[in-house]
Amino acid sequence: MNQDSEFVNSSDFIEHIKKLKKLYDSEVLTFTEYSEKKGQLINELKELRLLEKKEDFLLNISGLSNSNIISTEELNAIKNIIFGKSGKMLANNPLPMSNKTPVKELVQADNSISSENYSKLNTGKSKYSTGLIIGSVAVLIAISAFIIYSLTNVLRKSDTDTPLKLSGDKRTEVANEKKDNPIIKTEPTKPTNTPITSAFTTYRNPNYNLSINIPEYLIKYSLTDGKDGHGFKYSDGFDMKVYGNNNENLSNISVSEAYSNELKKYESVTYKVLKTDWFVISGYDNGQIYYIKKYILKNHSITLFILMPKNLKEKYDNIVTDASKSFRPD
Repeated sequence: MNQDSEFVNSSDFIEHIKKLKKLYDSEVLTFTEYSEKKGQLINELKELRLLEKKEDFLLNISGLSNSNIISTEELNAIKNIIFGKSGKMLANNPLPMSNKTPVKELVQADNSISSENYSKLNTGKSKYSTGLIIGSVAVLIAISAFIIYSLTNVLRKSDTDTPLKLSGDKRTEVANEKKDNPIIKTEPTKPTNTPITSAFTTYRNPNYNLSINIPEYLIKYSLTDGKDGHGFKYSDGFDMKVYGNNNENLSNISVSEAYSNELKKYESVTYKVLKTDWFVISGYDNGQIYYIKKYILKNHSITLFILMPKNLKEKYDNIVTDASKSFRPD
């Protein structure tokens, strides 16, 4: 496709076709002009000799079809031309071609080429392509609607039918939650020993006007030792009790005295705090970690008591901290 050459190779052909595509993409050429000039380049192959095997030429330019630069019809026309069959002219009014007419002259030629005949030639193909596109879009819309519908049902089911719990940073389904009970009662999947975070729910004891934030995955149970409250446990050995007590003789006891009495119960104390109306004591007892926070009020006390194996310390540090901060009389 050089000005003074009777030969052509696939590289030159690809280069010229891509130049036309760039001119079309930059809107220098209209679609009709772009299609006609591609047709002229393809028809020019009838006058030129290939510098490579026919099969290699076709293989090399097939990428143009894969990139939608030339259509399947145009690729078939090229195949028919180079294999000596009757190649179909792709433009009814091609510009005059000769082995002395360079491609750049074709691109710069008069823009007054009629598109009427070409439009008629491609009417059938355009209708078919339009129908195919509409059909494809309809299928994609249907698939998208099905996916959205399925995801909506899954999310709705997770919110209404089956409560979710956080185990580490993963959400795990827990079945059979009673609607009137904010604490999950069934045994969830055991979490790992890595530090965990959890969604919390607020537990309240109206008899003593106390409240505390409890991790949702803990299992609620009733206390049987005369304390008015509930326990919250997990299968790894973590146990949290929240209760009130008005059986103690608190009228003549101060917070500091209650604090001293509690300290005497434990040999190993690693942390202790005494405030105006509450205190905290924590340490080790029989190979386990204990944590106590107690409010001494006018005629009763409220207590948060946590017990867990030593190896769970890092795992439950955040849980214990959040629970302790939220534990208070209302």
